[in-house]
Amino acid sequence: MGVTIRNRDVVLGNRIEGDPWCVPVVEMTGAAGGPTTAFVAGVFGDKPLGCLALHELGRQLASSNLKGTVLLVPAANPPALATGTRISPDLLYLNRRFPGQPTGALTDQIAYRLSEQVLKEADAVVDLHSGTPTMGLNYTYDYEDVEFSAAFGYLPVITGHAIEGQLSVAVTKNGGRSCLPGFGGGSNGDPTVGVEGCLNVLRYRGQLDGDLTGPRTLSLVDEIRFLAPSHTGILMSRYGTGDVGNLIETGVIGSVVNVATGAAASGPHDPADGGARRLRVHGRLPQRRGHGPRSVGGPRRSAPAVRFGGRAQAGRWCFCQACPGEPMRRIAILSPEASPTWRCHVGRARVRRSA
Repeated sequence: MGVTIRNRDVVLGNRIEGDPWCVPVVEMTGAAGGPTTAFVAGVFGDKPLGCLALHELGRQLASSNLKGTVLLVPAANPPALATGTRISPDLLYLNRRFPGQPTGALTDQIAYRLSEQVLKEADAVVDLHSGTPTMGLNYTYDYEDVEFSAAFGYLPVITGHAIEGQLSVAVTKNGGRSCLPGFGGGSNGDPTVGVEGCLNVLRYRGQLDGDLTGPRTLSLVDEIRFLAPSHTGILMSRYGTGDVGNLIETGVIGSVVNVATGAAASGPHDPADGGARRLRVHGRLPQRRGHGPRSVGGPRRSAPAVRFGGRAQAGRWCFCQACPGEPMRRIAILSPEASPTWRCHVGRARVRRSA
């Protein structure tokens, strides 16, 4: 075993009473050498499951055969966590402020200190998010590295939706690899998916032994529809927060009840042609006209959740020989056929099946 644990703080600006804000960091180093992977949670103060998942991850890693170094940041945004809100007390969203500034608003200072004192120490970062007490999530945002994002497992992978200022965008601009999984919330307060997904990332990077867990294939989603009610009131959905991640039926997904009269108006429609999944679901909360509490995604293709060695096998990763000049992370996603060749998912050519 032999995991060395060191606790340290990222010190920020002072509170009003003079004491500094501190972001706790747990540094865990195995006896054998290896890469450095960082796991960050609590970027938004109303998403507590990621924090719980990282504490449990730390307990499991303490008695593991860890290789290399793991950095755990279970409470990245103390001011927002103290108030339990997505937006920080200085009215800024931390995950829109990276890489931050050394002075100025506290949120900018948090982003800057995390970037300089934690994120730059790692060559891969998982920004672990979750749902809220009234919202369920079920996806992983990809940042132009589908293989790394799919290594987390369990969740559909959304491609092509990076936003400037996000932690993961700052990491990739600095040459690292990153993804943003969002899981649980609402009626699902179990952090297990977050823990197992992080363990999968460490197995994928060779820092832990063993096979990756979870489903063998994941949906790749490149189109998201945000469905908004046309009236103000209480949204009464056909689907609860526990239905997040499940297939939905085409048609009306709920109604909006007028809080003054009790009358119900037609709610948002899902124009999907079947096969779409709920990626984000809110509970019964007051909704403004045009506010989008539901998002659905229709998978266009699938990716294996596990990357195996060099051989192309059904539903597994294989390097594509038809994509010369692409980065090494350009992977052929293969589907089995009767012929001895399989087709690369980018449609450029057929890839000969390994012996």
